[in-house]
Amino acid sequence: MTDNLVLSIIIPAFNEEPTILTLLEKVNAQTINGLDLEIIVIDDGSTDRTAALLEAHANLYTKRVNLPRNSGKGAAVRA
Repeated sequence: MTDNLVLSIIIPAFNEEPTILTLLEKVNAQTINGLDLEIIVIDDGSTDRTAALLEAHANLYTKRVNLPRNSGKGAAVRA
């Protein structure tokens, strides 16, 4: 464990199959001196392969929250 501060990045995702992995790779490539990144992905009830891609690439994020149905960006952030 480092003494760095933690920056939490919340990524709401609904049917982001074409873009979710690229987005997560780009976020992971960022570095900010003195900050550790915590990447939280909220799958907002996706009906495409977003959930499967997230499951297969769990190394790209810190935490994942799954919502049973699409509830919008506000609900995803609150979750």
